[in-house]
Amino acid sequence: SPPSELWVFSLKERKESRVADQPRSGLLGGSLSISRHGWMALMMNEGRPPGFRIFLRSLAGGPMLPISRELANSPVWSIDGRELFYFESESRRLVSVRVSPPPAFSVSEVSVVPIASLVQPEGEARQFDMMPNGDFLIMQPAPQEGQTTRSIQQIHVTLHWRDALAQIAPSR
Repeated sequence: SPPSELWVFSLKERKESRVADQPRSGLLGGSLSISRHGWMALMMNEGRPPGFRIFLRSLAGGPMLPISRELANSPVWSIDGRELFYFESESRRLVSVRVSPPPAFSVSEVSVVPIASLVQPEGEARQFDMMPNGDFLIMQPAPQEGQTTRSIQQIHVTLHWRDALAQIAPSR
């Protein structure tokens, strides 16, 4: 199949444009998330050991800025575009970082999102997303033939997870 390309369509100007400096690696389903401020978070197979990590770059072009140190996939921006969520492949945790884009680029320490049993195979379509109210929507696999819902791994959705996180690790 031909390589994927990124294009942007402006609703205001009713015009499309190709994203400058196309990413080198192919785009997988769920591998890209664009913030309301024009920053894209994407998975790239870079670094050692080999595997996907999350990088940040402006839609206008410029350098790829590393976000995750660990192998990671499935980036999702918060609604306000100030927090980035992604799935750590080896620890199998959903985590978040606060991001201040350039020129004052900074990334906070990783915070674990207290959602149990999230299933997110690497390289597959993202199986979670953020709703406008800040809650998560998580897809759970349907039971295979011969299985009951009790025989598959359960996924638990945590609403108001920020409150739970504040109780575990209060802000400084």
